[in-house]
Amino acid sequence: MKRTFYWFNFSSILCLTVFLSLLYIASLELPASAAELTDYSKNFEVPQEKKATWENLLKALEYNYGVCLEHCGNDPKCLGKCQKAYKNQIDNSYQQLTQAQTSKLDPVRPSKDDKCPVCGMFVAKYPDWVGEIKFDDGTVAFFDGAKDLFKYYFNLKKYAPAKSEKDIAAIYVTEYYNMELIDAHSAFYVVGSDVYGPMGKELIPFNNKEDAEQFMKDHRGEKILQFQDVTQSVIGTLD
Repeated sequence: MKRTFYWFNFSSILCLTVFLSLLYIASLELPASAAELTDYSKNFEVPQEKKATWENLLKALEYNYGVCLEHCGNDPKCLGKCQKAYKNQIDNSYQQLTQAQTSKLDPVRPSKDDKCPVCGMFVAKYPDWVGEIKFDDGTVAFFDGAKDLFKYYFNLKKYAPAKSEKDIAAIYVTEYYNMELIDAHSAFYVVGSDVYGPMGKELIPFNNKEDAEQFMKDHRGEKILQFQDVTQSVIGTLD
């Protein structure tokens, strides 16, 4: 009877120890799934012109996170530290990216006095259509549509005799759906649609080909072009 009594106590202690251990493990910050971490990164709003940089930063951080998890094995405490470090790195990267000073390559918005050098219209009146060419010397030419931007680009000798193509630092157009300034070289342009800009027929810019294709179907567009496909003859068909 005495022997049975000691065995009961030992079993109880063992069960209690296991139970407390499980509670301790459950209290640790376990690593989130890839989907949860992706959702966490979506909490940060990044300007359109910096989204590509932000996505590259996230890819690098996700890779480091994966290395950390592999190193930890099944140690829940170590895994929790990986998650915490990953989120801290996202926070710090976001702050550094959004607080960085505007460089000569970043797009700017026109003032109320800025005129399109091609048509002479005040550009700020048409924020949905703004285009701009930034030069290495810090000067900016603003346009009330991609069409006039390309006219200027193809004829710098007429509109900016002191400038040449090699002086151009960046070119931006306004994306049709989100109305943010995007890199003109990576945009997709729908030609021949039933959507008109301030100067009539226009090249309608999009961030991606899928949106351009959908727009073309919805608005009877004729074709999709990229920057290198736009020629003076194409622009001529829009006048």
